[in-house]
Amino acid sequence: MRSGPGSILWTRYRYSLPAFYVHLNLSHDLIRNSVKGARTTIVQRNRALLQLPRTLFNQRLNFYSRAQSRFLAIETLLRLALSVASQMRTTTASVYRMRKLQVYVRLL
Repeated sequence: MRSGPGSILWTRYRYSLPAFYVHLNLSHDLIRNSVKGARTTIVQRNRALLQLPRTLFNQRLNFYSRAQSRFLAIETLLRLALSVASQMRTTTASVYRMRKLQVYVRLL
């Protein structure tokens, strides 16, 4: 599976509880830029630039701190992904992706 701009990856973050995984259908760029907290635009699969709310980048994400902080970081990423999915074109793929992300947000 290729990585980089435009590629969609199933990314798995594991924290504190054993065998408890959160699956995020996010592009590699989205995750990297979220962790950096430096940019408010990302390149999505369709090569379109999407403007993201600045409030989502207010907190710097850190996946290597305590479990509670990781949980907050994952929750923020899910909200960010949901925001991106809602701005995508209304195609079958994007609607399906958005539904999956909504399910993950509810589970969280």
